[in-house]
Amino acid sequence: MTNWYQVRERGAGRFRIEFLWWVYKIFGTRVLKVMIYPIVACIVLFGYKVRTVSREYRRVLNSYASKNNLDVSRFSSVGHVWFFACSVVDKIAAICDKKNRLKFEVNKNTDWNALQKLISNKRGAFFLCSHLGNIEALCAIPNAEDVRMHAFMNVGQNAVFRNFIDKHSNYTNTIIHPTEDMGCDCALPVGVFRFARACDCPVFTIANINVGGEKYKVFVKQINTTSVETMASGYIEFLAQLITLYPKQWFNFFDFFGK
Repeated sequence: MTNWYQVRERGAGRFRIEFLWWVYKIFGTRVLKVMIYPIVACIVLFGYKVRTVSREYRRVLNSYASKNNLDVSRFSSVGHVWFFACSVVDKIAAICDKKNRLKFEVNKNTDWNALQKLISNKRGAFFLCSHLGNIEALCAIPNAEDVRMHAFMNVGQNAVFRNFIDKHSNYTNTIIHPTEDMGCDCALPVGVFRFARACDCPVFTIANINVGGEKYKVFVKQINTTSVETMASGYIEFLAQLITLYPKQWFNFFDFFGK
C-alpha cells in the first residue's frame, strides 16, 4: 500500500507549467488568475479523486472543530482547489520573478523572537514545513548574501516543479539536497523529526499563509526536541491551530487521512 508521503505529483506537466509561466511573464498575475478559472472548474468537475479527498479533509476538520467548540468550515471543493491554484500562481511569481508584488508580515511572538536572535547571532536552525499555505512564496523576499538555506526533499516526487525551479529560479542561496541520496529509507514524517534532532540545532516549524490578495503572514513555532514524540506533538499542534484559522490552505489533495 502506498503511503501519503509516497504519492507522486499528479496533474502537473512540463508544457503546462511552462505555458503558465509565459502567460504570467507577458500578461501578469491578473490575466493568469482569470485563465485558471476554467482550469479549476475542469479539475473539480472531472477530478473525482480531488473532490473525494477534499470532502474527507473537510469531514475530519469539522469533526475536530465540533469536539473543540470551534466554528464549522463550509467551504466547497471548488473554493479549496481555487485557493491552491492561486497559490501556484504566487509560487511561480515568487520563485522566478523579482518584480512580483507579494507582501509579507510576521506573526511576532516569543518563538519569532527566538528565531530572530539566532539569525542575529549567525546560528543555524532546522525548519519543518508542510503543504499548509505557500512556503515557497517566501522566495519573494530577497536573499541575504551571507545566509544559506539547505532544503531536503524527495525530488523524485515533484520532478516537474523541481525542474521548473532549476530552470527559472532567480535565487542562489538555497541548496536543495535530494533525500533519495541520503543512503537509507525512513518512514516520513517521523524520519524528518529524527533527522532534525540529529542536526543538534534549534527546530522550528514554519508556515506562510495567504491572508488576502497578495498578502502573506509568516508563522513560526519552536519545537521541543526532547523526543520524537514531543516534536510530533508540537508540530501537530501548530498545524491544527493554523488549519482551523485558514482551512482552505491545506493543500494535500490525496488520501492523507485514510479511512
